[in-house]
Amino acid sequence: MAQLAESILAALDDEQRAVATAVRGPVCVIAGAGTGKTRAITHRLAYAVDIGVIEPQKVLALTFTARAAGEMRTRLRALGVPGISARTFHAAALRQLMYFWPEVLGGRFPQLLTTKTGFITEAINRAGITTTKNNSILRDLAGEIEWSKVLGFAPDEYQRASDDYSRRIISGGQRVNSGDIAKVYEAYESLKRQERAIDFEDVLLLTVGMLEEDRDVVIGFAINIGTSLLMNIRMSLHYNNGYSISGSAIAKIFALLAILPKLSIHSLARLLPSY
Repeated sequence: MAQLAESILAALDDEQRAVATAVRGPVCVIAGAGTGKTRAITHRLAYAVDIGVIEPQKVLALTFTARAAGEMRTRLRALGVPGISARTFHAAALRQLMYFWPEVLGGRFPQLLTTKTGFITEAINRAGITTTKNNSILRDLAGEIEWSKVLGFAPDEYQRASDDYSRRIISGGQRVNSGDIAKVYEAYESLKRQERAIDFEDVLLLTVGMLEEDRDVVIGFAINIGTSLLMNIRMSLHYNNGYSISGSAIAKIFALLAILPKLSIHSLARLLPSY
């Protein structure tokens, strides 16, 4: 074993070392906050590069927050593997979506909404809903729309889904009717179509849609990043089985992985504007 590899493993405890040395095949790390998950994963990547199992330019490390991605990049540089890319799910998807957009959909790339506040405010007006428009209610409505889109519920499915999952939004001490939220959701999507805009949930769904629909894109995507995209584990397994998953909120990841592969092009079409 190379001297550098030994030094990489020397910084780890026994459990972390077990993660770092499992360089072939899928790995799932379930651990609480502050237990060294990021350390184990970054050392796994550095170790795999050092012993020649992977090439750093063909690895993409994905996480949920920009802060976590920045921390991973810092640690990877310190371990001598600055060539590994570390991004959030949304940043990785957006990069690929923008790259393949001219080929798959053509035309100008839509406006990307960095906040939903303005559109939701206008959607409330268009839906004819009487409610306060303070930051709290706008944030809660945005959360409901995001929840619905991640789970694949179109506006006309929201009310039933909301009742099934016992979702609640309180405004002025009163619960906001799920039917009213569905109207806001529908108006929000209509406004996006009118303004030719997409939100970050659309970015994920459109990327998955491209991978599902166009084999040339899938092959190009696999060649371009050379790794498994955790957004769509079912497809990625055809190209690379070296991914790993870690996180104290592991249930969120598995929920995402379970939902996205089930979204057919037909169901995606019901959630997304046409371009």
